[in-house]
Order: sequence, then C-alpha cells, then structure tokens
Amino acid sequence: MPTLCQLGEVDITRDLKTKLDGKDIWSQIASNEQDSVRLLYWKSPDAMAVRYGKWKLIEFEDKPAELYNISIDPYEKNNVANKKTFKSNGVQATT
Repeated sequence: MPTLCQLGEVDITRDLKTKLDGKDIWSQIASNEQDSVRLLYWKSPDAMAVRYGKWKLIEFEDKPAELYNISIDPYEKNNVANKKTFKSNGVQATT
C-alpha cells in the first residue's frame, strides 16, 4: 500500500491519518535494484504463496505445492517442488 500511495502522491500520515503496514519500494522497482532478501507472503481463497529471495512457494488447497526459482524462471514454467526443499531462516516447506 505505501508504494501505491507514493505513486498516487498520497501523504499517508496527512491524508489517511493512519499507519499502514508495508514499505514503499517504488525506487527499487523503477531502478531494478534488489532489496535485501525478505520474506513476502500472500493468501487467496484457495492458495497461499511465500516468496523468499529467488524462491516462490505456492501451496494450494486441492493440488500439490509448486516451487519456482523465479530468478531464472519468472513465468513459473518449471516447477521444481519434487527436486528441492525450501528452507531458510525458519521458513520450511518440503513437498
């Protein structure tokens, strides 16, 4: 949300008068810089995903988990879930 507010020229503290979770990452997007490795997590009604560094793990309610190295497979065509164990800084998923 802070990135969208930055793009919309919304001053979060003045205009919204609230504190939002998140970080403005527009400068990294615009310059193609890489931030320090951090964990990203999101959830939809039928799946959840975790992104850590170059790895993206997707777990579904009704089918096996998928694991992608998005640094070399940005379109998520090569599922390596059967070949890898995703484990780093307390995040672990084995398929």
